[in-house]
Amino acid sequence: MNGIPGALRKLFPHESAACFWLVGGAVRDQLLGVACHDFDVVAVVTAQALTAAGFREVVARSGQTVWLRSVPELGQVEITRIPSSDALYDELLRRDFTVHAMAVAEDGTLLDPYGGAKDCRERLVRVVHEQSLYDDPVRSLRALRLCAYGFKLEGGTRRLLEEGEWDHALAAVPVERLSRELLKALAAPYPDRFLKEMLDCTLGKTFLPEWFAMRDIPAGPPDKHPEGSLVQHVLMVLGRVAAIADDPLTRFCAFGHDLGKCSTDPVSYPRHIGHDVAGVALAQVLCTRLKLPVTYREALMVVCRWHTLMNRWDELRDETRLKIAYAANRGGCGQILPLVSEADTGRPVPRVCWEAALRAVRATVGMLGVQEETLAACPPKERGRLLMKARIAWYRTHREKGVHHG
Repeated sequence: MNGIPGALRKLFPHESAACFWLVGGAVRDQLLGVACHDFDVVAVVTAQALTAAGFREVVARSGQTVWLRSVPELGQVEITRIPSSDALYDELLRRDFTVHAMAVAEDGTLLDPYGGAKDCRERLVRVVHEQSLYDDPVRSLRALRLCAYGFKLEGGTRRLLEEGEWDHALAAVPVERLSRELLKALAAPYPDRFLKEMLDCTLGKTFLPEWFAMRDIPAGPPDKHPEGSLVQHVLMVLGRVAAIADDPLTRFCAFGHDLGKCSTDPVSYPRHIGHDVAGVALAQVLCTRLKLPVTYREALMVVCRWHTLMNRWDELRDETRLKIAYAANRGGCGQILPLVSEADTGRPVPRVCWEAALRAVRATVGMLGVQEETLAACPPKERGRLLMKARIAWYRTHREKGVHHG
């Protein structure tokens, strides 16, 4: 691990007094044998030297000044300045969890004042001290996010999370920081564990009220949903999607695909008639509240609206299939919708057929074989129907070719 601080020193050839220590998640990941491309460094180095080496000064969310640069042979490097090597242990004391409160010196020596290496081996999330979570309430969600990477909450830390008034504290935090923790958890190997721990610790009710509401909502009729509650259904679907897709957008759509069931009148339970349509508005509300990128909002709205029809793919007319493909293409979730449907039902949508449907709705008029003169002569109200017939014919031809060749 000494290679990284050593590589950094090469950026400061004239700073003989400079000292560098690798800290934080990069040390944790290297102890676990996990690749890392973002490096957190503590250094005794002048601001002038950092500027000369191409680092830019940024005021971090915590109010602390850090210095950033992308180093080709390493990746993104974030440096925090300290006045002397004596201040290193104070810097580690300010860290959130023991697995982040370690440092590696330039000669490879591991400094581990709080037992972080042992907690790494045992995959435990343990606060450095009880005040740690109160110093930054977002750390409460970060603790749960580490569970999505295979960690477990140490007993004392779990009690702090279960007994603290974190929702009140989190309400004062910019929602973007909370959403960032959610998306990082969704990109982790076990995203369902993050969501389950939220419920177990009753943490995040003001952040994701829809998730907590799902505990008391049946997933559907017992013969179709023996898993019981909507929470259990979502965890099952998310777990299945996580096994076949690692991007957070696909997993987010899996998490929110049944949002519309949150609007069902309880007198209609266990059925959720119209939840696909109702989910569109709820998806928009959720993504707007969390200030997620527009790509998340558009994709989730489409998945909510069309997943129930997608689940019945084999029963659909070709025109309906193309309508679904058109919506998915516009919503930027052409590859996402069939994955969520497969996780929802346990049955894959025929890939050849779906890809042919996507190509059909993307095909130009020329590709469809429709003459410009024919289109111009068609009454405006009939043109859409003319093009749909051409797309259906194109779809059937290419679907059969795909099946024949593939």
